[in-house]
Amino acid sequence: MAYFAAVISLKKTIQRLLNSAQLSILPTSQEILEFALNEVRSFQEVLQNNEEVITKNCDNERVTSLKGQITEAAYKLEDALESHALDQYESPANEIFLDFEEVKEEINYFAETMKKIEKMMMEELSKPLPEEEEEEDVVQLKIDGGKNSKMVGLSNEFDRLRNSLSKWGANGNYFLSIFGMAGIGKTTFALKLFEDPLISSHFDTHVFVTIGPKYQSKRVKVMRSILNQINHDIDEIHVGEDENLADYIFRSLKGRRCLIVFDDVWNEPDLSDLLNLLPRDSKRCQVWVTSRLRNASHWFHGRRGIKCANFGMGQLYDMHFLNKEESWDLLCEKVFGEGYLCPFQLEKFGKKIAEHCEGLPLTIITVANILSKKEKTLEYWEKVAKKETSVFTDAYDQMRDVLILSYNYLPQYLKSCFLYLGAFPLGCKIPASKLRNLWHAEQFLEPHNTKRIEEHFKKLRLGKLFSNIVLKPAFTKSFEDFANLSLAELVSDSIVLANQRSSTPCYLKDTGVKTCCLHSVYWHLCVKEARKEVFLHVINYYDSTEGIKSQRRLCSYNNVLFGIKEVHSSMESISMARSLLCTGPHHPYPVPICYRLRLLRVLDALTIRFYKFPIEVLKLVQLRYLALTYSGKVPGSISKLWNLEYLIVHRHLSINKFSRDSSYLPMEIWNMKELRHIQVRGGILPDPCAAVLQNLLTLSDVSVNSCSQEILERTPNLKKLGIQIELTPDAIQPLYCFDHFSHLCSLESLKCVIVNPKPSSQVVASCMILPSCLRKLSLGGLGCPWECMVTIAKLPLLKVLKLRCYAFQGPVWETFDDEFFSLQYLLLEDIDLVHWRADGRDCFRWLNRLIIRHCYKLKEVPSLSVFQRGGDSVELVDCPSLAVQLAEEFQYCKINVHSSLDDEE
Repeated sequence: MAYFAAVISLKKTIQRLLNSAQLSILPTSQEILEFALNEVRSFQEVLQNNEEVITKNCDNERVTSLKGQITEAAYKLEDALESHALDQYESPANEIFLDFEEVKEEINYFAETMKKIEKMMMEELSKPLPEEEEEEDVVQLKIDGGKNSKMVGLSNEFDRLRNSLSKWGANGNYFLSIFGMAGIGKTTFALKLFEDPLISSHFDTHVFVTIGPKYQSKRVKVMRSILNQINHDIDEIHVGEDENLADYIFRSLKGRRCLIVFDDVWNEPDLSDLLNLLPRDSKRCQVWVTSRLRNASHWFHGRRGIKCANFGMGQLYDMHFLNKEESWDLLCEKVFGEGYLCPFQLEKFGKKIAEHCEGLPLTIITVANILSKKEKTLEYWEKVAKKETSVFTDAYDQMRDVLILSYNYLPQYLKSCFLYLGAFPLGCKIPASKLRNLWHAEQFLEPHNTKRIEEHFKKLRLGKLFSNIVLKPAFTKSFEDFANLSLAELVSDSIVLANQRSSTPCYLKDTGVKTCCLHSVYWHLCVKEARKEVFLHVINYYDSTEGIKSQRRLCSYNNVLFGIKEVHSSMESISMARSLLCTGPHHPYPVPICYRLRLLRVLDALTIRFYKFPIEVLKLVQLRYLALTYSGKVPGSISKLWNLEYLIVHRHLSINKFSRDSSYLPMEIWNMKELRHIQVRGGILPDPCAAVLQNLLTLSDVSVNSCSQEILERTPNLKKLGIQIELTPDAIQPLYCFDHFSHLCSLESLKCVIVNPKPSSQVVASCMILPSCLRKLSLGGLGCPWECMVTIAKLPLLKVLKLRCYAFQGPVWETFDDEFFSLQYLLLEDIDLVHWRADGRDCFRWLNRLIIRHCYKLKEVPSLSVFQRGGDSVELVDCPSLAVQLAEEFQYCKINVHSSLDDEE
C-alpha cells in the first residue's frame, strides 16, 4: 500500500535536505532534521519487521485505517519540510541558511502520531486471525464443477501434457507446476488432467485439495479433506485429535501409488508443510501444484531435507491466454449455451467483445454472464463492442475479489511499483528502463532486505530448470539492479505481463524485462487502487477539486485536457502534487501545462511538442526528472534545476535535420552535479573546462562529438553510452571516439549507430579499443571488416552483441575457440555475411540466444555445440534456406522461423 512508499519518500526527503551540497542548514535545524530522520527510520523498521503479519491482516478494517493514517501523517510532514525549504530558497537573500525551527512542532507531532499508531497496530496485529469460513465440501464441489465444465482451447497442450504425465505415472515420481494469471483456467486445466482415465488409472489414491492464501488458518480442514479423499469410508472418530491428522495421512499414503494436486498454492512454507505429509518411500507418486506464482516450481526443486521422496523429474507449465477463435468459442458457449450458434448479425460485434477480453477466460465468462441477461440486439452488442456501456467495467468489478488477492499479498515495496503502472494508458508497452528511472526519481523504492533476495535467487539455482542464474556480487546495492528484480518479481507473480524480454542477462535466465504492460483486468484494478490509496490519479474532465486535492501524482492519458479551463484550474489546486505524467498519444501542438505545482519532482511531457523551451519549468527547482519534446537549444538557465537527475529531450518527429547550434548543450550542464541520465538526441556536450559529472551513469543518443577524450575523462562513472553518428562529406575519422573508450572503467553498455549508413562504404578500418568491463555492445552501419572483430571477441565480460545494418561487412566471418567465452546473446541483422565459420566447437560456449534477421546471403552457420546440446533458442526471420540446415544440425534446440510479412496486420 501507499503507506510504506510514503514513509520511504519522507525518509529520503529528509536525507536529501541533510546531504545536499546546494543547501546550508543552521546547526539547530540540523539536529531537528536528524531527530526526524531517526524517528522515521525507527518506524520504518517496525513496519518492515511486521510486514508479513500486516499482509495477513489485509482485510482488517482497523489495520487498513491505521495504514491510511500513516500515509496522511508522512505526506503532511514531507509537505511541511519541502514547502518550508522552498520558501526560504526562493527568498531574495544572497546567502541562505535554512531554518527548520518552524516545522519542529510538525516533526514532534509526527513522532507522537507514529508512536500511537504503532501501539494500536501492534495491539490489532496481536489478535488471532479469524478462521477462514469455508464449506466442508468445497473441494468436492470444485471437482464436480470441473466435470461439468467444458475446457475451450489448449487441446494440443492438454494432449501433450497428458501423454507425458501418463508416461511418468507408470515409471516413477513426477512433479508438475501449472502457473499463470488469476482467472486463466489453471484449476480447470488441472482438473481435466486429474480426471483423465489415461492418467488416473495409474494411481490407486487420488487427492485434489485447494489451498489458498490463508492456508494456515484452515490447515485442519485441508488435512481432513485430504484424509477423506484417501479413504472415503473413514470414521473421523478413529482419527484422533487434530494434531494427529498429519501422522495419520502420512501412514495412510505409505506404500500407495498416489496422485496429489495442491491447487492454488501461495508460498513456500505452505507447500513445504504439505509435502511433509508424503512418505519418504513413495516410488510412484505425482504431485501437481497450481499457482499464480511462477516460482512455485522453484520452491519444490530447491527443497532440501523434506520428508518426502526425491522428485527428480518435473516440469513447469505456463498457462497462456486464449487466442481470438478460442475466446469467441467460449463467449458463444456461455452466452447461448453449448451447441447453440450465435445469430449471424451479432457475430461481428460478438467477436470484437471477445477480443476485448484479451484471452482471459474469467473475463470472457464474466462478460458472457452479463450479456446473457441482457437483450441480444444488434444495437446493444454494437455499444458493448465499442465500450459505450458499463459491461466491461461491471465485469472487472465483479472479478475484483479474485484479482485483489494478487495485489494484497505482494510485498509492500512491490505494491507501490504495481500501482505506478497505472500512470500509463491501457495497452501501453512500458519500457522497463523508463520505469526504473521514474521509480528512482519518485523515491518511493529503495534496495532493502538484500540478504533475503540473494538467498531466494540462490535457491532458484538449485533446480535444473533454473541452473543458469547469474548473481552479481552485491547486486542489490545498485538501485537499477533492485528495480530490475522488482519488475521481474511482478512478472513472476503473474500480475504484470512482459511484452518483450531484455537481451541483457538478468539474475534469473529469461526474466529480464525490456517492455511490460498490464492486462486490462489488472489495469482497471491498478487505477482504482492507486486513486483510493492517494498514490496516483488519472486526470479526467469530471474531476472535482475536492476529489483530487490530496493526490500525490497526476497523469493524463489525453493531453487535450490541459486546454480545458476547468481541468487546468482543478490541477492548480493540488499544490502538493509531486508528479505530472503525460503518457497519452503524442500531441502535435503545445498545450498549457500547469506549472504552479511548485513541489514537482517528475515532469514527463514527452508526448507534448514545445516550440519554445518552457521557461516556467525553471521555477520547479525540486524537479529530478524532466522529459520534453523540443527541437531548439537547451538554455543555460537549465542549471537552475540543481536537483535534476534525469534530463531527456527528444526532437520532434517531423524534424530530421536541426542546426548544429541547437544540438549543443549549454556549458552550464557541467554545473548540474546531480545528473545521472542525459538523453538528448543528437546532443553535443561542450568542453567541460575541468568540471566533472561524477554521478552521470547514462549518456544516450548523443553526437559523436560528445565523445572526446576530455569529455569522457570528466564522466568517469558512465555505465551506459549511446552514440549517433551522421556521415557528412567533410566528416573526418567519425569513429575517433573508439580511441577514448578505455578511459571508461565502469562502462557496461555501448551503442554506436551510423544514422545514415552507406552499405558499400567502410567507415573505420582500424581495430577498436574497448573497455574490458563491457557487457553489452550494439553496433550499426559501421561497415567494419570482420578482421576487426578480434577485439570484441576477446572481451571477457561481454554477454550481449548486436550487429545491425552492415555493422560488419564481408562474405566470411571466422571465429575461434578462445573467443566470445561469455557471450549469451547474439543478433545478426541486415548483414551481407555469406559464410560464418567456427574453428573448434567450444566458441560461443555460453550462447543461449541466437537471432538472425534479414541476412539474405547467409548460407553457412557453424555447428555450435551449445545448441547441439540443447541451447535455448534460435530465431530466424526471412532466412528460409538457413532454417532447413539448422533444423538438421540443432535437433535439440527450439528454432523459431518467421517471415517479416507475419508481423504485418
